[in-house]
Amino acid sequence: MSKKSNVAGVPLIPTIASEHILELYGGRTQPVRTREMRTEVLELHISRDGIEPTRAISSVIEEALSYLKKRGHAEKRSHGLWVFDREEILKSDNDTREALRGESSTDNGERASPSKTAVSGIYGFYYPESKQLADLNGQRNWLIKVGKSSDAYNRISSQTSAMHQIPEYFVIKATDDISQWESTIHSVLSLAGRRSDESPGNEWFLTNPSELEKIVSVIETLI
Repeated sequence: MSKKSNVAGVPLIPTIASEHILELYGGRTQPVRTREMRTEVLELHISRDGIEPTRAISSVIEEALSYLKKRGHAEKRSHGLWVFDREEILKSDNDTREALRGESSTDNGERASPSKTAVSGIYGFYYPESKQLADLNGQRNWLIKVGKSSDAYNRISSQTSAMHQIPEYFVIKATDDISQWESTIHSVLSLAGRRSDESPGNEWFLTNPSELEKIVSVIETLI
């Protein structure tokens, strides 16, 4: 890459992860495993004094790959295997950096409102008060809504725009097969007795982002 980002003190977010991916794998001719990217991208970020993501590393990497795929810089060859077009990357490196910066932080360090960049997948969101209450009670799980959308961020924005709290949001799994993935994740959580009977609808569960990441990882090893 012609210029490395200054990431000191900055959490790993999809836009930065996208840059790291291009830098690490842009010259490879062999496919790269998603699992390998999770480890190596985070290691590169930490080595430059960046800090760990505020959500599951799997969702950060999946969203970064989704950005790159939409812009023609990445291609998924088979499940968990990706290839990258080095010539296209080098030709439009600067343009890509600007186009990918759809997620940022506010001046006071809080997460910005959902990006308008469409991300198809399974999303989660929760209200900070729910997590704070769980922390006070020594509980590891709190209410998280697990849903699907072909435009995850704007779906969350439309559902929460009238709320008095700004939700924490994250993409659990970037995928075009949203119905199958949502059904499978819901089934696993329901079997574990995590569905909330006190919340409206059937998408609220007592869980946490790390547990959701593990569920996705287990499913990925079976398909």
